[in-house]
Amino acid sequence: MFRFLKRVFKREPVSEAPVVTESVKAEQADRAEQQRQARQAALEQAIALAHDETAATAFILQSDYPDARRQAAQHLHSRACLEQVLQAMRNTDRRVARLMQQRLDALDQEEKRAAQADDAIAQAERLVQLPLLMVNQVTELDHAWRRIGDAPAPQRERFDASREQLRQRLQAQTELQRALLDAGTALTRLIEAAPAMPAAEASQQLETLEASIATHLASPEAGSLPKARVQAVQEQAAQLKAQLGKQLAAQAQREEALQARLAALDAWEAQAGQDAAQLDDAALRVTWQSLPGVSDAPELDQRFDALAATVRAARRPAEAERPAPASMKTPAPAPVSAQDQAEARAAMDAALGAMESALEEGSLQAAAEQDRALRAMDFKTMRPGEEALSRLSRLRAELARLQGWARWGGNVSREELLKAAQDLATQEMAVAERATKVGSLRERWKSLDASAGPASRDAWLRFDAACTEAYAPVAEHFRQLAEERRQNLDHAAALTAEVSAHAESLGLEGEPSAVDWKGVAAYVSRATQSWQKLGPIERRERKAAEAAFGAALDLLRKPLAAQQQREVARRESLIAEVEALDAGAPRVTDTLKAIQERWQEQARALPLSRADEQALWQRFRHACDALFAERKESARTLDAERQQHLERRQALCATLEAAVDAPVATLGQLLRDSAAAWREIGPVPRAAQQQIDDRYDAATAALRQRVDQARQAAADAQAALLQQKFALCRQAEQALVDGALDDARREALQEAWRALPALGGGNERIMAARFEAAIAGTDAGRDALHRNRDLVMEEILQMEIRLGVESPPELSQERLKQQIQVLQSSLRSGQRPVEPQQMLMQLCAQPALLDDAAAARVERLIRQAQS
Repeated sequence: MFRFLKRVFKREPVSEAPVVTESVKAEQADRAEQQRQARQAALEQAIALAHDETAATAFILQSDYPDARRQAAQHLHSRACLEQVLQAMRNTDRRVARLMQQRLDALDQEEKRAAQADDAIAQAERLVQLPLLMVNQVTELDHAWRRIGDAPAPQRERFDASREQLRQRLQAQTELQRALLDAGTALTRLIEAAPAMPAAEASQQLETLEASIATHLASPEAGSLPKARVQAVQEQAAQLKAQLGKQLAAQAQREEALQARLAALDAWEAQAGQDAAQLDDAALRVTWQSLPGVSDAPELDQRFDALAATVRAARRPAEAERPAPASMKTPAPAPVSAQDQAEARAAMDAALGAMESALEEGSLQAAAEQDRALRAMDFKTMRPGEEALSRLSRLRAELARLQGWARWGGNVSREELLKAAQDLATQEMAVAERATKVGSLRERWKSLDASAGPASRDAWLRFDAACTEAYAPVAEHFRQLAEERRQNLDHAAALTAEVSAHAESLGLEGEPSAVDWKGVAAYVSRATQSWQKLGPIERRERKAAEAAFGAALDLLRKPLAAQQQREVARRESLIAEVEALDAGAPRVTDTLKAIQERWQEQARALPLSRADEQALWQRFRHACDALFAERKESARTLDAERQQHLERRQALCATLEAAVDAPVATLGQLLRDSAAAWREIGPVPRAAQQQIDDRYDAATAALRQRVDQARQAAADAQAALLQQKFALCRQAEQALVDGALDDARREALQEAWRALPALGGGNERIMAARFEAAIAGTDAGRDALHRNRDLVMEEILQMEIRLGVESPPELSQERLKQQIQVLQSSLRSGQRPVEPQQMLMQLCAQPALLDDAAAARVERLIRQAQS
């Protein structure tokens, strides 16, 4: 009926359904074959364009076959063709456009890798040319190259060549550093072994090592050597060279002293051979002690002692025979007791032992003190023996020799200190290092006064002037520091005044909400940082300056601290709000987000101290995390429930799928029960929602299809049965009109009627009444057949209108009138529409004499009503 209303209001022409003939089917088959052949030809043409990108591009742009376009697109690789096809196929063929985009992306990646490879190669070539190559530079280069991935072969060859050069340079650096370490080790061993070696041999080895070190330092990779290690090796070499120089000088002096003593001994022994009495042993001893000493030649001292004994023995007879003048006579000494003599000899032996020990240890000062103690002793009272006097003479000679050496060494050391002080004045170094070195030089000069005797005044004045000149930059530095401290004190006072003025200008005693506390906190931070950046101040003035600045800063810090405490309370309230939230509330995440935004606003408005901010933030974040954890746990529980619901729905789907072969009579109840059960089951996981719904829909659709098929089969059977009984009624009524309804004919019709099953839905009684009326063969029944014909034809036309069944063309005018009447009747209020099945049975129940055309129209209506 709705299709009819649509045609009425749109004035659609009534057209017959097209009839597909065999010729049309053949034409369609030919057309399909032609299209298949054209598509195959296009594919073959696309395959033939394998090496011509320009032709392949033109083919894609004009081809109407997607498969052929995709085949031709496989041959495109240049950027211009890819971009042209992508632009043309973007909205036409997505597969081709996607392939073009993928290849363009691959080209971009290749170009990017090539550019990165070029950068890495350029970096490698730059590193090759660098005078100083670091290992970390090569490591970073290797990392960059590995990130590139698979680079083109030419670039890889260039990089490998540069990398091999870098490897060789690193290898050379490693070998050079190892050689320098070996040289340093050899120097250390030579320094340790030099005292026991001949100076010439040690000097020769030192020259060899110095030449080796010079070769290392002249290497192209010498810049990679650690400067501290190079300096240490050079200092070791210089130290050893100075040590060997001193050793050689000492050997030369020893040779000179040895030659001088040998010459003196030879001359004295020759004179003693002629006339020993002419020599004076005391004068000889003084002369012998004044000569440079030789510590490792005791045979010389023995020769001198023998010479002195010979001289004394030769002089005794002469002195005994010569009378002493009266003026030279001395009174006899007072007698000394044996005990006193023993004590004096013991004191002399102890002093001699102490002096000998001091000389062996090299302590000249202690040995000199013992010599002074011995000189203060009265040898006449103790009468020492020849052995003690010889021992004393030998020790004094050794003391004189060592003192001579000490004076000489002290003068040499002072000259070195003077040269070092003079060189220090021209060297560039840190102030602290310069002050330390000047102080060290002065201390060493003082130590020489104690060990080598006092220096001359001229030497001291020269050394003091050199140290003063070397110390001048330190003095200037200290003067500048004092000036900076004074300026820093002025800056501190200015900063204190500025803080005080700023605190007064803010008016922090007023309404707190009107103060920009964030600006106050920032100003306090800046002022504190400015104070911390101030340079040093004199210690006696710094305490007062710090107290004044702290008092000025408290004008800001105390109100700020009070406001921060209020801010802490507000943050605490936000934490309490988060802790009070219900994790299961519908929009709790929006609420939490709003609280977090408020937290951020408050944090931006007034920052707290780092400790308070961190502690409050940790608590706030913990509260948020706890809420999310609770929601996560709730979501986990809901997920478990959804999983259970999914399993129940899967079981229900399995039941429906298994019922495909069940009796059709049970399917309706099964569908109703399953629909109720499906609605009772809760939600399932979102990821499985669509899949399980599709499965359920497919299972129910399959069952409904079986039910619909069974219902349609039953409806078709009822329609066929109704047509058969309608035809029997027409045969009986036609026989009645023709007068051919005899007993045999009546019996045959009744037998045919009984052979058919009964109609359902109460329709059997209606059709049986019409059939019985026709079989009865009364005149009233015959008259009714003629009388009802026009009424039945009108009902046929109305039912065709209501069911949307086409009517014969000659009835088009009448059908149009009836359509208007049907439309008007359907628009009347309060009138229920008549069901098509009811109208059909009313039509079939009317006995009427119908021709074959009318009967065919009724049968078509029966089929349409049952469909």
